[in-house]
Amino acid sequence: METVTVKIRRHDPTTDEPSELEEFTIPYQEGMRVLDAVLHIYEEVDPSLAFRYSCKIGNCKVCLMKANGETIYACQERLEDGMVIEPLSQFEEVRDLVCDLNKKVKS
Repeated sequence: METVTVKIRRHDPTTDEPSELEEFTIPYQEGMRVLDAVLHIYEEVDPSLAFRYSCKIGNCKVCLMKANGETIYACQERLEDGMVIEPLSQFEEVRDLVCDLNKKVKS
C-alpha cells in the first residue's frame, strides 16, 4: 500500500505552548484531496484533531486552510506527499486547523 506523509500545524489553546507541526504517515489512494487526509487522521489516528468542513464540493468555503503556504479549499486540493497543512494565517487560531474568521490577526 502506498503512503504519504503530511505535517499538520497543531495548537492547543489550553496550554501556553506555541503551535507546532506534527507529522502523519497515512495510506494514499489515487485522487485523494487534502480533506481526505485530514478526515483519515481524525477518524483513524488522532480524534483530537480540530478542523472544519461541510459540503465537500467547494461551495461552502468552510474547509479553507493553507497547504504549502497557499490558501486552499481542502475538499478540492489534491493531496501531495510532504504537504504542510496549516490554519489560515490572517485569522486568529482557535485550535489546530480551526480559525475564528471574525478575528483577523493584527499585523
